[in-house]
Amino acid sequence: MVASEEPEITWCRSSRSIEGNCVETALTLGETVAVRDSKDPPVQLRFATARWSAFLDRIRSDGDATGDGATGDATGDGATGGGPIGAG
Repeated sequence: MVASEEPEITWCRSSRSIEGNCVETALTLGETVAVRDSKDPPVQLRFATARWSAFLDRIRSDGDATGDGATGDATGDGATGGGPIGAG
């Protein structure tokens, strides 16, 4: 399902966002978490809820999404877990 075909979803913004520069998240009907930049709302990333939870757990536990200080996968299995949708 493309974002434009999806029923209206409720976006959540961090209480720490400053001057609208933030990342917004929303739960979708397809059991995914949508993530977008508030400055470019049509472009979204989608993650399985389990992957998003694992990412947040990792950040909360040690502040490092990858566990090794490098950029990459939050779950450690080499998969990226999401991709852009709604662009264009």
